[in-house]
Amino acid sequence: MAGVSVGIGDVGSATGGMPVGGSDAELGSLLGDAFDSATGGETLEAGGEAAPAGESGSEGSQQPFEAPIDTPVGEAPTVQAEAIPSDVPWKLAPDGQSYVLPKAELPKVTNALKYSESVGQIFANQMEAQNAAIQAGDMRTMFNDWHFGTEESLKSVMSHLSGANHPDPATRASYQRSFTKMAQMAPDMLRQINPQAYSQFVSSMGKSLTAQMYEKAAQTQNPQDLLDAQSMDWALTGQYQKELPKADPQAQQRSQFEQRERDFYARQDAALKREVVNFNNTAVEGAKFNQLSSRIDALLAPVKGKFNEVAYADLKAGIQREAIDSLMKSTDPAMQSWFTEHRQNFDQLMADYRHTWTQGSPGKGLQPRIQAYINDFLSRASRVLPAIAQKRVNATTQARLSRSAPAAKPAGTSRPAPAPSNGQPTGRMSSDEWDKQWAEATAVR
Repeated sequence: MAGVSVGIGDVGSATGGMPVGGSDAELGSLLGDAFDSATGGETLEAGGEAAPAGESGSEGSQQPFEAPIDTPVGEAPTVQAEAIPSDVPWKLAPDGQSYVLPKAELPKVTNALKYSESVGQIFANQMEAQNAAIQAGDMRTMFNDWHFGTEESLKSVMSHLSGANHPDPATRASYQRSFTKMAQMAPDMLRQINPQAYSQFVSSMGKSLTAQMYEKAAQTQNPQDLLDAQSMDWALTGQYQKELPKADPQAQQRSQFEQRERDFYARQDAALKREVVNFNNTAVEGAKFNQLSSRIDALLAPVKGKFNEVAYADLKAGIQREAIDSLMKSTDPAMQSWFTEHRQNFDQLMADYRHTWTQGSPGKGLQPRIQAYINDFLSRASRVLPAIAQKRVNATTQARLSRSAPAAKPAGTSRPAPAPSNGQPTGRMSSDEWDKQWAEATAVR
């Protein structure tokens, strides 16, 4: 069976010339027929063993890696090899212990191994590396805002450092404490690096503080509050107001209202960000990839029982990953144009969801457009899924059948001599040799 090839495109001859390219159900049925004809109705396990026809391939009746092994006399049984990943792009060597790597791909593999080794020395696992990448992206964004130094970009940096952008209360409180300490340390640092800017800063802060003290004196009408404000004004500017300013009864209310308004919009922005992420994960991109997963399940339904749970999950994940990559990274101009438009539709859906959320009706009227967006993606994906499924099922079948097939005898190997039996001599002898040994054996002693 090592040379069997399971091909979706080759099943026409085995099915009376039925063309391939119909519905997913038809294609899946043909795929199952081709798989059965190639494996003789056997069930492939993750360990590469084939279960005889008629036996269940489920985990309840047959465990992977536990198939009986024909072991030569005098040799200990060997442990079954691990499951071969279905997305390996190279052919398995005859010995079943290595892969045949094309020479042109050697630099790519070598660089990948070096990269993996370098990253592995820094991060303990993949999740830690992904989290570090997200944090690094945030740091690059903040660095660019700080580097360009526009008023808006600096406001973004301060908003982040002050905790305003963090929805988690504990994280926000931690950032606020650190920001407060940094703000208290900032004047001394400014005085060291730019004395002139420090003087301007003190003057600005002094004027603001003096104005607040005069405002307080106007509200309380307390002579001592007026004296405190005059003393601060004299210390900073060398002059002071002699008359008590008139109180503005609406100033404090206006200030409190403005502060409440700023707090409200900050909370609203944080809530909107959370809702947009959740909406995308459940109704747009999340729903899109879930439906793609269902398409793949329907396509592989006839052969799903031929694999155990681990092997099938690996096969399915490889098909989905390659299908998405083929759409996103295609070099075909028409496909690139489609993907650009597809991405623009996604951005517009997110913008419209934000608008409906602020209007109090999150996602209202967007469902038909969302489903059209998903159907457009699935239509494109369905064009590449059959070929990808064919290739990966073929690769998985070939690899596992080659491991379960008996090894071929080397050319020129002579047949071993049979063991002695019933007093007959071993090996093949000439007639004269046979007569001589028989006479010796039957001679009267």
